[in-house]
Amino acid sequence: MKDVKGENPLKLNLCHKAFAEMMSLKAHTRVHTGVNSYRCDVCDKTFTRADTLRNHTVIHTGVKRYQCNVCNNVFPRKANLDEHRKIHSGERPYQCSVCDKAFARRGGFRTHMRTHTGEKPYMCDVCEKMFAQQSQLNVHMRTHTGEKPYKCYLCDKAFAHYSTFRSHIRVVNCRSRVVYTEEKPFKCNLCHKAFAKRMSLETHTRIHTGEKPFQCNVCDQSFTQLGTLRSHTTIHSGEKRYKCNLCNNAFPKKSNLDDHRKIHSGEKPYKCSVCGNAFARRAGFNSHMRTHTGEKPYLCNLCDKMFPERACLKRHMRIHSGEKPFMCNLCSKVFAESSNLKRHIRTHTGEKPYMCSLCGKAFSDTSSLQKHTRSHAGVKPYKCKVCAKEFAARGNLRSHMRTHTGERPYACDVCERMFAERNYLKEHMKVHTGEKTFKCQVCDKSFAYGTSLKRHTLKRHSKGISVQSELDESVT
Repeated sequence: MKDVKGENPLKLNLCHKAFAEMMSLKAHTRVHTGVNSYRCDVCDKTFTRADTLRNHTVIHTGVKRYQCNVCNNVFPRKANLDEHRKIHSGERPYQCSVCDKAFARRGGFRTHMRTHTGEKPYMCDVCEKMFAQQSQLNVHMRTHTGEKPYKCYLCDKAFAHYSTFRSHIRVVNCRSRVVYTEEKPFKCNLCHKAFAKRMSLETHTRIHTGEKPFQCNVCDQSFTQLGTLRSHTTIHSGEKRYKCNLCNNAFPKKSNLDDHRKIHSGEKPYKCSVCGNAFARRAGFNSHMRTHTGEKPYLCNLCDKMFPERACLKRHMRIHSGEKPFMCNLCSKVFAESSNLKRHIRTHTGEKPYMCSLCGKAFSDTSSLQKHTRSHAGVKPYKCKVCAKEFAARGNLRSHMRTHTGERPYACDVCERMFAERNYLKEHMKVHTGEKTFKCQVCDKSFAYGTSLKRHTLKRHSKGISVQSELDESVT
């Protein structure tokens, strides 16, 4: 009990944490001793606290009494509902006083604070090794107990660690026949994916929220997982410990070396069960599978649009931020995507590497070649759902749709007049800039618009002069 000065007189000799009440000290001591006095009657799982056991039992009953009034999702505990509501509100009430990072959940905040304090309150009662998180202690205990909860259904081999189990699955190629021996009570409320551990769910949730709690001290880049941060830091150190014994290339991570070796061996262990395509890397396989499942786990927290790849979300975010990180070193024009910069560079170099096999006409990008090819085939795959008119290019369909919707997305930043097409806006800007790009080859008079030059030529110089040739010469 606190004395009149508000002090905490009860102190633990192991970690020196102080408590106001003896009951709190006793409960905390179990963190170090590993004594779990409260056992679940259904699954025999044990807990250090009675309230933790009560919370656990709702997993077995399946009762979900608390409903979100925004999205109607239901939860077994009020605390779960309170945490869920922060997804809608964006509230992060727990702020670190050291680095100002904010958290939606108290548990995440406490775990984060240990990265600053170095506190490791969870002790192995066998070898006295200390850990910062209960989950780390649980995994460590398997080295003493010999427990191997991850079992391969094909060969009956069992593993203590999920990462080792995953590696084994890749080798024996029995992914579709795996039996997971652990229950998966933790379910994502956004995509309904289920997990055996709360920590796995928390890590997964960051895909939807965009939270990246692990920050590099050198370049301030942030990551969703600590392991990814550790891998990233090797970029700054320049250390390359893993060397290929065939070509002597060196790599900072063993996983990089493993991927590289597949170039020499031609190994592609990840095979799609739908279409038979094989992949050398797991990341490539996962990306490919989403083309079949339609899964889009990456959510934009500004407009709720979802994407199948993190890179797609990253590119999309530039629409909101206006960021254009790719600059032309010839004219200083900037672009949001590297592919757009590459196409732009060809306007300077005149390079046209994509040639039509039918007529020999060359183009600077593949999309232009594809649109041109349809002119030979007469293919018009893009159809208006309103009037059934067909188009050879998606861009033409988009422009056409504005005749139905009345949308005018291009605004003049001088007079705020709106236009349906970007080229209409370009033409309009000449009103403000006074630019006159169309020049009469006879009298040197200049005009802002081609139509104005055409009228001038017909009126003043029509005898013996081709109006079309006049226009062509004026813009060359």
